[in-house]
Amino acid sequence: TSLLEQQYAGDLDVVIVDDGSPDETYAVARAAFDGNPRVAIYTKPNGGKASALSKAYAQDPLNGDAAMELGEALLAAGCPDAAVAVFETLAIAEKKQAAPWKRAAAGHVAKNRLEQALDCLEKALAADPMNASYREALAQASEADGDPDAAYAVLREGLSPQGGALSLRNAAILHRIRHGDFATAVALAEDGRRAGTVDACLFGLKGHAESSLGDHKAASESYAEALKLGPDDAYVRHLVTAGGLLPEADRAPPEYL
Repeated sequence: TSLLEQQYAGDLDVVIVDDGSPDETYAVARAAFDGNPRVAIYTKPNGGKASALSKAYAQDPLNGDAAMELGEALLAAGCPDAAVAVFETLAIAEKKQAAPWKRAAAGHVAKNRLEQALDCLEKALAADPMNASYREALAQASEADGDPDAAYAVLREGLSPQGGALSLRNAAILHRIRHGDFATAVALAEDGRRAGTVDACLFGLKGHAESSLGDHKAASESYAEALKLGPDDAYVRHLVTAGGLLPEADRAPPEYL
């Protein structure tokens, strides 16, 4: 009842699916709403959330909210192929929607279909090029597909002299560190510092890269800045411990760094 009474600018229809409930849900819903053209009521044998959502989705396959919820439920239920079908149908129907493409990529990744995942993530980024999380996901998929250069290019394209998303910059710095390009990692961190786009993690990574280059004085200064910004950040403290600024603490294992 509260759904029907709310102030909603567009058309509003309600779909009720009784998933084999033993508490008379179906009978109660029929008594309350039977004959109301805005309410559709269905019942089915118990099959779980994904099954119930599938029943509702079948009545209105272009309902974006219902489709997204169904896709997520199917992913959670271990049905990635069915989830991909839902997400891709929605993405094609709503041409400028990026989120369904990203979630379709998650379904492809679950089945180790990296090429299809990359295609979906490229479409998500094309629909929303300023979204840092889509760019990071595409970079991760490119890396997993064995193309680190493409992964870095995706991250780098999202940065600008004005800074860009901090998470994206940190991801680019970490990427360069993982591939032994410590000079570029330091340069990226310096660009972020000049633009005022910094956090404890950035300074911690910068210190790690500087230490790897043998510039221990600069590394100590970066680690000190990291401690100022994130004194209780466990990740930062691991980096700083490895740099020797917290000699009383245990060193972080190399694989953690």
